[in-house]
Amino acid sequence: DKARERINAAIIALDVQGADASIDWTTADNADVRVTANDLRMVIAAVAQRSNALHVAYRAAKDKVEQVTTVAEVEVITLGV
Repeated sequence: DKARERINAAIIALDVQGADASIDWTTADNADVRVTANDLRMVIAAVAQRSNALHVAYRAAKDKVEQVTTVAEVEVITLGV
């Protein structure tokens, strides 16, 4: 949640500065990269896509589990992520 708040705040700040504005952003591996508001929006979009893919895989796995009747059948279920 904190990371999303920081990203959203940075997007707003960059938008106020104009389309060509950029800032240095420190990544999880402690590297500094120059990013724009659009770069940060793409990070948010990638997170949303990944979250949706996990949700879809969860629903598919849940459907498979609900259809089986033995432990052996459950043990062979794989996730599509």
